[in-house]
Amino acid sequence: MTCIAGSKNVIGNAAIADREVAFNQQINAIVPDVNTYFLYVHILVSKKKIQDKSTGGMKGLVSKSTFQNIKFMYPPKDLQNKFGEYFIEITKQKQLLKQSLTELENNFNSLMQRAFNGELFKGE
Repeated sequence: MTCIAGSKNVIGNAAIADREVAFNQQINAIVPDVNTYFLYVHILVSKKKIQDKSTGGMKGLVSKSTFQNIKFMYPPKDLQNKFGEYFIEITKQKQLLKQSLTELENNFNSLMQRAFNGELFKGE
């Protein structure tokens, strides 16, 4: 999660790493004892709350101690896991829809190219 930036809008940006990584001072790592996907989405929807804790100087900053004092939800583990399962399924469906849209756009562009090159109406 980004905790220091030249723009307050960047504070609270988050990502999930799928391998061991290293960070510089502008990014803090959170090693969750909660469901990773639940925590990820919770941080995303709490971005404004996190930004509001940022300093108002030249660079926005949320210190580690300030971040640790921000209150977040902590539902039972089974609900977190259920949310995580939904998140994974929705993410998969979203990816399939993106791929389908790309294929449709490619087909449309191909059809338009053929139409404007006169290939579609040669036999008429």
